Amino acid sequence: MRGHLVCALMLLAFWPGVAGQTLDVAGHVDRSIKTFFSPDATDAQCTDALLSLLDAIVKAAPAARIDGAWAAKVRAARERMAAGKIAETAVLLDEGYRAVNGKRFAMPAAVQSMEAARDHIRRQLALVRGLMDQGRADEAVRRMLEAAMMIVTPIQA
Repeated sequence: MRGHLVCALMLLAFWPGVAGQTLDVAGHVDRSIKTFFSPDATDAQCTDALLSLLDAIVKAAPAARIDGAWAAKVRAARERMAAGKIAETAVLLDEGYRAVNGKRFAMPAAVQSMEAARDHIRRQLALVRGLMDQGRADEAVRRMLEAAMMIVTPIQA
């Protein structure tokens, strides 16, 4: 038993990637949630929160077992968002979403209002830390991409 504990501690010491990656992704997501759902958040703070969410997706990418150039699309979207180009950001994110999910983004049918969108985004992002802890980075990426797409996509009345 003691030998197993020593091996486990050595493994964590030399391979901190998964635990550190989960904390890093979760930290970005937590910052995004705090800002997105703050009634006093400014436009600049919401932009920073979206950038943080995109950072979380990029940080989760190496652990996600998803083929394709989707992570490059998300990185490019992050660069465009940082430059204030939201329309270009939305196009690149949709391309990344499509590469991950095999289809274009569509607003979930149950989302008919801003309040419903906020609730859905909150639920999606609340699952990310647990998914990362379970080694399900691919599903965490899907949830974060959906949330990011919902943020940059206008709700049609």
